[in-house]
Amino acid sequence: MEITEKQLIEAGKTTLYDLVARRINGFHVGNTFKESMFTKVAYHPDGQALVVGINMVADIIVDGQATSLFSANNEPPYDNPNPQAAIDFMKSMSADNVKSVKLGEGTKLFIVVTTRGGHGFFTKSSYNIVAYRPIPYCMPKQFYRPKYDVKNTAPTVPRPTVHWEPNVITDSTGKTNLSFYAADKPGTYTVIVEGTDMQGNFGRHVGKIVIGATAPKDKKVIGK
Repeated sequence: MEITEKQLIEAGKTTLYDLVARRINGFHVGNTFKESMFTKVAYHPDGQALVVGINMVADIIVDGQATSLFSANNEPPYDNPNPQAAIDFMKSMSADNVKSVKLGEGTKLFIVVTTRGGHGFFTKSSYNIVAYRPIPYCMPKQFYRPKYDVKNTAPTVPRPTVHWEPNVITDSTGKTNLSFYAADKPGTYTVIVEGTDMQGNFGRHVGKIVIGATAPKDKKVIGK
């Protein structure tokens, strides 16, 4: 069983305990359980533990750390496992601070938790901070390009943006070639070039080109 990152994000500030209780049938805190597949169900008056059905959750591994080895006060490890530390962690940790939750089954049950900060058992919920995850970058879309032929004499609709090229790759000197259809009437066009290199440097240049019967025949260099 696994609780995905999407489900954890949707759960928001719900505690990890409440979320797991909704996702795993029979998950609760109790005194009656069996400690492994080799033992019988028994009542444990000395303390409670996390239980799935009748099986005790032997440990919660948080970023590779066993929570059962810590006391409720985050003191150094004890020789005897401390189930209360796992209970406290599950009831204090909010779901949006966790990346994944997995239930491992074998001779004993284990819950493996991966937090966003990677600080293990000592991860603290950020009650005054909400996780913001912006939309990731997507592949550039193709900008509409009209196709004209000699026989097409119908009037065209003026376009405020004549051309947009979102993915231009330059050579080692910073130069490249591209082509586009201009509007119907001759005139001066504003060209805005923005880009970045593999070192993370950004650049922007604004230039002008003249298109029409009186425009110069030589190429117009906008700039690197």
